Amino acid sequence: MLWMMARAYLSVPPLAIRHRRFLGDLWNAHGIHDSGPVVQWLDNSLKQKLGLANQEDPVTFEQMPRPLLVVATDLGAGDIAIFGGPGDEKVPVAQAVMASAAFPFFFMPPQMQDRRFVDGGVLSNLPAWVLDELRMTSEEPLPTFGFRLVDLAVPGLQTSTQDQNFLQFAGRLVNTWLSGGKVLETRGIDDCHVVELKTDISTLEFDSLAERSRELFDQGYKASIEFFDRELGPRDPEMMRIVLRIIANFFKGTIEARSVRGLSVRASIVLSVGDDVAKVAYCSHSDADDRLRIWKSSDGPGKCFALKQPIVALVNDIAERARKHPHYKFEHALRPKNVSVVYSVPIFRNSEDWILTPDGRKTPLGVLVLDVEGGQNNRIDQVLHNRFVQDRLATYAQVAGVYITKNGKVMTSRTVEESTLGSQLPARPVSISPGFWVSERTLRQMVSGAEVTALRERIVAELAPLEHASVAGHSNGAAK
Repeated sequence: MLWMMARAYLSVPPLAIRHRRFLGDLWNAHGIHDSGPVVQWLDNSLKQKLGLANQEDPVTFEQMPRPLLVVATDLGAGDIAIFGGPGDEKVPVAQAVMASAAFPFFFMPPQMQDRRFVDGGVLSNLPAWVLDELRMTSEEPLPTFGFRLVDLAVPGLQTSTQDQNFLQFAGRLVNTWLSGGKVLETRGIDDCHVVELKTDISTLEFDSLAERSRELFDQGYKASIEFFDRELGPRDPEMMRIVLRIIANFFKGTIEARSVRGLSVRASIVLSVGDDVAKVAYCSHSDADDRLRIWKSSDGPGKCFALKQPIVALVNDIAERARKHPHYKFEHALRPKNVSVVYSVPIFRNSEDWILTPDGRKTPLGVLVLDVEGGQNNRIDQVLHNRFVQDRLATYAQVAGVYITKNGKVMTSRTVEESTLGSQLPARPVSISPGFWVSERTLRQMVSGAEVTALRERIVAELAPLEHASVAGHSNGAAK
């Protein structure tokens, strides 16, 4: 044991001699690599992008085509430094970006205006707060999007550091320091969306970037598409507003056909964004809150994902305890005051799930939610548990589902004999909690014929101008 310790001690001087230049730079310049070549490369790349290849001076913030804020850590002040604001018009962009990306000890800290800087992640690794003023002064709500590169740990080390050597431990410590804990920086920002771009390349593998650039780009592109499809929905909100408004009108016609008059109907679609949470993704009315998060444990639209069958909510009968529950109070508080009934219908990827019992169905793709204002509560309740209405609402939900999927394969042509559905339990309501009801009749028959044809033709006709405008916009953009 003593011999091993002595050998380790005696090996230090040769190690220091062998790496004296490396250790000298680290000791005297506080970094291994000079950031100058990186700054030059960044500036040349900017000039190529901006059509300024013949410009000798560095690209400055005033030359950027849109506002840009860059966050770094000021070592002298021990505080955040923000480049790109008032007074920074003449500051070279490449130098500011290098200051923001100067990984401690790997790069020598860049110097600007007698100040030295390191990576902004030392103090703020996801600085969405730099846009606070823009959000507060905007006339309309502005969503904030953050893109966060997450380097996946070496397999087997994601949750344990027990068997790591010193270098592995140091690397993981620095990565956690610079890239961990985004929640604290975004939890106070409304409508903030963080896209995590996961990759198996570590923070300091600069030598692998060139050969893996296309692979990394594809990973980031795929992760972004999946995020936006999951969090914001795969379709244009204006297009979905038209679809839902038409479905709401057809639903109103279905109810009025049963002698219930004076109704107003709003439609929305709720999509899953996680194991426990769903969100209102699309609405038929522009004044609706399309950012509302709903717990899946909440009776109503949230519980549709688990029960896999329609739920009727009689708003006036909902228990006060549910209205004031910390998880559910916003869902109830944001509901328009005159809404008396809420009908939630699951949307399945395959409409044939409706001829299966709920236990045999796959998890819904989403939920069609219909808020009803006016009419008499008891009369509407009786109507919504009518087989004629039930089948049509299930069909409307599947029609809506066609427009929230990219391939549109939500409706199928297969039908089931009416006698099969007629032989099951009657459409009597069953209470699942105060104010919330399901039906003993769990199967549904997809409606076909002139009614559904008219619904589809109406949607296609009203979407046509929007789709033509979109095609024209893409053509003009390609021409430019």
